[in-house]
Amino acid sequence: EGDLTLRVYCSVAVDPHAVAREADLAPYEDIRKRYPDDPLFKLGALSFIVDGTLPARSAALLEPYAGSEETGDVLVDPDELNRAVRLADAAGWQIITHATGDRAVRMALTAYAHASRSNRLPSKGRRHRLEHLALVDTADLPRLGPLGVTASLRPSLVPSDEIRFEGLSK
Repeated sequence: EGDLTLRVYCSVAVDPHAVAREADLAPYEDIRKRYPDDPLFKLGALSFIVDGTLPARSAALLEPYAGSEETGDVLVDPDELNRAVRLADAAGWQIITHATGDRAVRMALTAYAHASRSNRLPSKGRRHRLEHLALVDTADLPRLGPLGVTASLRPSLVPSDEIRFEGLSK
């Protein structure tokens, strides 16, 4: 009816384990063709999840959580993520990687760097993004700019979360 006044940019969640070769992206290409760029709706990104959340202590950290030996887990093997990101990047997708902890962020940046080395720069450039970013090791901060990665940070914590985060080592 023409009443919608904002544009919707959509991403599709993809299991990086399921992207082992170029043909594995075919179903997503079909979706992208079904929703081409138009004034109201665009499907332009694939979304991979690398780790969990800080409150649940499932974010993947470089150092253990305070009072624990646990560092959280990544949900995908680094080689599988590298391959999936490289293939999606080569196909022209924007890639949104959900990476909360500093170990997951490092892993995502390494996957973006691998894609950048392996693939030609698309005519529109790269607009990959780290989503739900909470912790970044200072050694990894300088990697964001040269890779053209946007960091979508988590807003400041609400007071009830601060209590749960007190136990973090960082």
